[in-house]
Amino acid sequence: MSSIADSLGGLARSAAIIFFGTAIGQIVALIGELLIVRNLNPGVLGRYAFTYSLVSAIGSLLLLGVHEGVTRQLSSKDDHKMDTDLIRSGYLIVLLTSIVVTVGLFAVRTPLASFFNIPHLETTIPLFLPFLFVYPLSRISLAVLRAEQHSWAATASQNLVTKPLAFGSLLVILLLGYPALGSVVYWVGVPFICFLISGYFVARKFPVITLFGKLPNQKTVSELFSFSWPLAIGSFLLIFLSQMDILMIGFFLDSTSVGLYRSIQPFKSAIMFVLGAFTFLNLPLVTNHFESGQIVHLRETYITSTKWIVALTLPYILFVSAFAEDLVKIFFGYDYVPAALPLSILVAGLSFRVYSGLDGDLVKAINRPKIELYSSFVGLCANFLSNYLLIPQFGIVGAAVGTVLGYATYNLVEVVWIYNLVGASPISWVTVKQSLPPICITVLMIFLIGPSSSPVLLAIALIIISLTELCSMIFLGCLSEVDVELIKRVDSRINIDLSRLINHAEKRI
Repeated sequence: MSSIADSLGGLARSAAIIFFGTAIGQIVALIGELLIVRNLNPGVLGRYAFTYSLVSAIGSLLLLGVHEGVTRQLSSKDDHKMDTDLIRSGYLIVLLTSIVVTVGLFAVRTPLASFFNIPHLETTIPLFLPFLFVYPLSRISLAVLRAEQHSWAATASQNLVTKPLAFGSLLVILLLGYPALGSVVYWVGVPFICFLISGYFVARKFPVITLFGKLPNQKTVSELFSFSWPLAIGSFLLIFLSQMDILMIGFFLDSTSVGLYRSIQPFKSAIMFVLGAFTFLNLPLVTNHFESGQIVHLRETYITSTKWIVALTLPYILFVSAFAEDLVKIFFGYDYVPAALPLSILVAGLSFRVYSGLDGDLVKAINRPKIELYSSFVGLCANFLSNYLLIPQFGIVGAAVGTVLGYATYNLVEVVWIYNLVGASPISWVTVKQSLPPICITVLMIFLIGPSSSPVLLAIALIIISLTELCSMIFLGCLSEVDVELIKRVDSRINIDLSRLINHAEKRI
């Protein structure tokens, strides 16, 4: 138990650092997105948001799965010279693909505008082209920090420094009276600043001259690409799974519909930041378990991390799903009320993603990256078919349903595959048991509060749902010996007395 607690303790510390940083970054990003939405009508927002979705999807494809390959292979190597050559290979691959794809996208911008029927798309695409360079390069730098388990450096690069600086740039441009340009500077500025900061931290351990003083070894490039290409195709499918709804809304509907649907994406993205907090250190951790033959520890890590991810995310999911219309009115105004029902469907449906835990990390850790490829392909097919059938008939509500069905299919296939290979399942009776009380209290509060846009009542509702989740974990026997050991370690490091919580938990074990 001590060994598992040590591993999970490291994961929890990393997750806490990243969770804190991500929470700050997410709040700043939400305010930034709010300002963009408030200063642009749905039609203009839709045009710029559609372009951003297009280039961000392409930018993610340019990675070719190399960032995951860098993290996975660095986690299993001890030779510093091999590390340097591997990092050099990652940068080189994404830089070359960025150059080729940027030129190609610029060349076909006019046909793309005609295909999607988005006004002025051919003029907005060039504004976003720098994204295609800085985003892939920043992801390689973050992959190195992840493999080196530098949680603080990665958090500063992605959130603590990057988001406030990008937000400051947006604010200045908005004050000058150029909201459309501000959206471009903000969306491109985030990866640009991230690249500069993460690159600085990488250069502190691997000097620039060492990294770029010569070309990488051909064998290293070949090994990295051999591991990464299934992830590349899987990433290709996953990116389109995440962006398919916006792209197909643009194809079937109009830029106003894109703007309405894009306005709610920050609420959807917030679901993933707890997952992101845990996933940073989880891949190196479970990779070490697998390489050492510690399958029992791997399973325990999977189950326990999922339980805590659900505990930290479920109150938010329930709150946003139940009070989506009130939140849209408060944050975006009455013009965006048609996006409330899609928001509720998206957030509630993506809870399946949360209950699947860190399944994506696990398939990489057990060296079966092709599982990601197959699962994402099935999910993408389900998403495309659902969107094709539902968007023309139900508009952005149909897009939300299609996205949920696509992700549910993808995660279900991957979870089943993982269980067949290593006997690990993210869901346990304990996870289900801790979820039932907050679900019931949320249903009750919908009837008690009713239609209300009062921020005070909404804040009270969120607090009650969160406290119910916490109490259900403590008093329904949802904490294991490993959980109690982790709480004791936290208690020894902070100035908050957790002895009563520990005593209650130990009595329930």
